[in-house]
Amino acid sequence: MRRSTVLLLAALVLAALAVPLVARLPYHRDLVIKVLLFGMLAQAWNILAGYCGQISLGSGAFMAIGAYSAYKLGTGVRVLGGFTTFSSFSMETFNLIAQAAYGRALLNVTLSIALCIGATWLGVLAGRQL
Repeated sequence: MRRSTVLLLAALVLAALAVPLVARLPYHRDLVIKVLLFGMLAQAWNILAGYCGQISLGSGAFMAIGAYSAYKLGTGVRVLGGFTTFSSFSMETFNLIAQAAYGRALLNVTLSIALCIGATWLGVLAGRQL
């Protein structure tokens, strides 16, 4: 291997080892995990569709099963998704207040509510177009 490739791999390994030290809040760790999962999905799609010329329906089927299960649980229980999202939002805001980061806590509350209302409005508009 070339020296630049080895250095790049070493930097990536060090960055991966530093994630638990840097991302102390559960939200940030979850965000890193989601980014890595989407990166893995993109690589799998690139290999299958780009290099091999095959269409993979397996990953889409598993995602559809997961989405359908979440939908059925959410509509059956009616608070499943909203409760977990709200509890995460409340815990992050509480942690910011406990750290005396009042400005960031206020920004978290304001942006979360504004973005949620905006996303709901866009979803309603999109749903009306169907």
